[in-house]
Amino acid sequence: MVAPPSLAVGCDLEFIEPREENFAEDYFTPEELSSILQAPVEKALRTTLIWSAKESALKVLRKGLGRDTRSVVIRPEFNGPQESWNNWTGICLESSRIFFGWWRSCEGYAYTIGSDQPIPVPQRL
Repeated sequence: MVAPPSLAVGCDLEFIEPREENFAEDYFTPEELSSILQAPVEKALRTTLIWSAKESALKVLRKGLGRDTRSVVIRPEFNGPQESWNNWTGICLESSRIFFGWWRSCEGYAYTIGSDQPIPVPQRL
């Protein structure tokens, strides 16, 4: 079992690669766009990470990409090494539901996991 049945969990895995110039403008909120522009060197990582965390949050909502991705705001933290698990939080703009998650990058991929409740750092099974 990955999580107790009472815990809504969503996860995603994305290959880190440059996206088309208008990708973020089409799918991200102004706050998220600002986060990407703060570190242009890490633009591909930041864009992929936010996208992946959005997918995780939308899976927690049991909506997936059938919902407008701009209805969820993702706030990643960049405090630790990218290969280690780092926090991200988010909020659903329609319901005010809060998301708690973890992200890391490894071997060219961004991994995210999230929930609507605080969750411990992911552990290898």
